[in-house]
Amino acid sequence: MTSNHRTQQAHVTLDRERCRGCLLCLDICPNDLFVRDHQPNQAGALPAAMRYEEYCINCMRCVTICPDQAFNVPEHPAFNLGGYVFGLSLRWHRLTTPTSPEEQRP
Repeated sequence: MTSNHRTQQAHVTLDRERCRGCLLCLDICPNDLFVRDHQPNQAGALPAAMRYEEYCINCMRCVTICPDQAFNVPEHPAFNLGGYVFGLSLRWHRLTTPTSPEEQRP
């Protein structure tokens, strides 16, 4: 049973006041859009924060895994091609970026 709020925005958004900070969304997002917010919400929890909302691809993984139902879902979610390109470039960058000083090129 889900009672996610339906809104007119183009992509999923996070309601930080409903989030209790379980951070399950950090590991499930294919575009790595979530981080821990360092400012507590009104309940005193350190919620997740969504960065680069415009790159959300509307895969709904975060919506599905969230035990707090802290996400607002678009009325008519559509695949976001810009978000998909962002995710591909993020993964490519991680593959091509040296991880240790020895791997870095002069």
